[in-house]
Amino acid sequence: QNTPFTDLSQVANANIDTWSWDFGDGTGSGDQNPIHQFSATGLFPVSLEARSNLGCTSSETVFVEVLASPAVSFTSENFCFGETTRFTSTSSSVSGIRSSLWTVEGSQSNGALLDYNFSFIGDFPVTLTVEADNFCTASTTETITIHPLPVLAVATGTACDNEALTLTDISTISSGSISSQSWDFGAVGMASGREVSILFPSAGLYPYTLSVESDQRCTATLSGEVTINISPTAAFEVPVAASAAPFAIDFVNTSNNAERFAWDFGDGQTSTNENPS
Repeated sequence: QNTPFTDLSQVANANIDTWSWDFGDGTGSGDQNPIHQFSATGLFPVSLEARSNLGCTSSETVFVEVLASPAVSFTSENFCFGETTRFTSTSSSVSGIRSSLWTVEGSQSNGALLDYNFSFIGDFPVTLTVEADNFCTASTTETITIHPLPVLAVATGTACDNEALTLTDISTISSGSISSQSWDFGAVGMASGREVSILFPSAGLYPYTLSVESDQRCTATLSGEVTINISPTAAFEVPVAASAAPFAIDFVNTSNNAERFAWDFGDGQTSTNENPS
């Protein structure tokens, strides 16, 4: 740290025009009020010789004790927006740590541990200032990048109980990229990938959970439901199985869970009636 020195010399009926400082560490200065940084701890004899414009001199020596500054450092974890970022001071001092002060986004907080929620994504300077038990202080600043979460969305088709349903992750992210998708269909099973096809055991309503992770390991989760429709059962009756041609037959449609019909009579003729003749 810089140590300021202040000249308090006085002289009557003259002016002091020369100052000669010796900091006791092999260095000196000719400034009136110098600022000096000692490179080591210890007791240093600091002397000042003042000379007036009349050539008169006077000197004084004061012993200055240089104490050890704390070594300031910290770790951080969780850099995803919406999550709590934890900062932990790993600072040390031979005399012990008296206090720790964090400065983030213009706000300050005391303590060796800081849990903080950033207000938006981007780069933020984080400063830790530490005071040792010997009242020496030091600080360090690191830039922290807060990354966005994926914005989740799923595209689903329709499916019946005799066919697979396709679900597609159409999530987006404002910066970076999406690296993985994980699907959870409960008792039906698990799947991974941007697009999955799942065969459900029967008709009904099925819940699912999609977890999407970005290239910065920021994860978002979306829950939803899909509907599996009942498949129709095609069936019909023929009142007259055979007769002399030409003859007309009234077909009786006995299908279940059906709304539209497509008949093929095997002779090149077709119909979409429910009960054709």
